[in-house]
Amino acid sequence: WCLKPADSSNAFGIRFCADDDLEKTYNEARAGDERSLWVAQRAIPSLPLMQGNKFHLRLLALVVGDLECFVFDDARVLVSPVPMSDDNDHARITNRSFNVDHAAYDAAKHNQSLRVCGELDGAALLKQARTLIAGVAKRLAKADALRRGVNGAPPPPSTTGEKRHFFALPNAWELFGVDAMVTPDNQLVLLEFNPEPSMG
Repeated sequence: WCLKPADSSNAFGIRFCADDDLEKTYNEARAGDERSLWVAQRAIPSLPLMQGNKFHLRLLALVVGDLECFVFDDARVLVSPVPMSDDNDHARITNRSFNVDHAAYDAAKHNQSLRVCGELDGAALLKQARTLIAGVAKRLAKADALRRGVNGAPPPPSTTGEKRHFFALPNAWELFGVDAMVTPDNQLVLLEFNPEPSMG
């Protein structure tokens, strides 16, 4: 399992554990950080590796109004700086900001364009991504409509200035960084939508 605070980013607070240790790991995490909401994501079995290293895709999705969704025609292939055989967090976490200071990190190798990555079928993966992300956007629109209630007004904005919820607004747009894994049979599994993604 991968366990992390729902409102964190840059791999902050992330923990990994086996089935039998999930409750214990959650309790240990909460003891040091009593956030109200944590996410447990089941690890994807038999993950394909890129020359022995774990990787994920970072896609950019532009969501317009309520709702049209556009996916940028390239993606980043973010690769861990050390092989999975190392069995440590730098092997398991593919987040660029987490790995950029590692001695083995090489931006040209560990932050590639999907267009030029010969090990992946970029066109097929982007086609899947558009379908999957559009489906999520439609579900977000329905959930947003339910949150608005009868009068159709969005809830008041956060007073902390931090982004926590998605609200679709007519004549407005939002950019999301969408993280996805690739399964052994070349299928995409969406992991999360990140507001205000890094453009670096």
